Amino acid sequence: MFGILLRWISTAATVIVVLGFAMFVYDQSAKGSQAQVNKIEASQGPVLDRPNEVKRERENGKVREWLSDANDVLLTPFAVVDSPYVWVQRLVPTVLALLVYGFLLMVLANYLNRPKRREIQSFGTDARD
Repeated sequence: MFGILLRWISTAATVIVVLGFAMFVYDQSAKGSQAQVNKIEASQGPVLDRPNEVKRERENGKVREWLSDANDVLLTPFAVVDSPYVWVQRLVPTVLALLVYGFLLMVLANYLNRPKRREIQSFGTDARD
């Protein structure tokens, strides 16, 4: 039972992380040359401070903002990269999160759902005894 719940949590976390990265890629591709102007004016990074958060909430819809907030929460433990490049800041935590949420939690869920081993019957013995 716990393994099934863990599998659902793993799947949901993986979907949120993938959707969050897809939204990031879409935003970066939509900005195009504007990203170069922003890079010159100020250093870019993930939206973690309150003024940028409020701006992001106004620009995005409620569902997209909920997914972005959930993605921020799921990626927070993996924000270990201090790079001036926004792609590195997003890609490394995303890959680490996918390894943990998508792979390790699934392995753990499969381990927990494993059937218990039965005693091996000797050849020629009656299993009804």
